[in-house]
Order: sequence, then structure tokens, then C-alpha cells
Amino acid sequence: MLIDKKDYFQVKESSLWSKQASRAWYAHLDTYLQKQGFRRGSTNNNLYIKIKQYRLTLVEVYVNAFIFGSDDDGLNKNFVGEMQKQLRCPYLEN
Repeated sequence: MLIDKKDYFQVKESSLWSKQASRAWYAHLDTYLQKQGFRRGSTNNNLYIKIKQYRLTLVEVYVNAFIFGSDDDGLNKNFVGEMQKQLRCPYLEN
């Protein structure tokens, strides 16, 4: 599977970005994804998996970015909208 640029989000570096901010961002994203029905991978804690009505969505979280994909384009579009609303971060770029 090729990664389309639109399926990759990154928090832009800023003078405010620190290890503490990175941990807080990850904790916020972790809590949000789990509330949305994602479960963490058993061997990779940065991988989140959601299966709903035989549709798969995967999210891989890095230090200041995440990559996601689904076998349904509608789920991809919905995920983008939800992440933009949820993160409300001026440093978020698509």
C-alpha cells in the first residue's frame, strides 16, 4: 500500500515543542483513539486497529506524526475530519 500525502499528518516543529508537549500530545491522541473504538496493537503500542462492520482502519503514531489508512475511502475522509476537529492544533498540516 502506498502512502498518500493526504493520509499523513504531522505537527509542525515550533519553539514550544518539547518532550513534555510530545508526551501530552501522544497521551491525548491515545485516549481519543481508544474512546473511538481503536485498540492498541499487542506487539506494537504505536499501532491502533479498528474493525467495524468488516471495515479495517489502522493508525500508526510516531513522535509528532501519524499515518493512517482504511479499506474504505469514506472512513478515510471521516477520519481526516475527526482528527482535524479533535486536535485543533495550529501546527497541524496535511
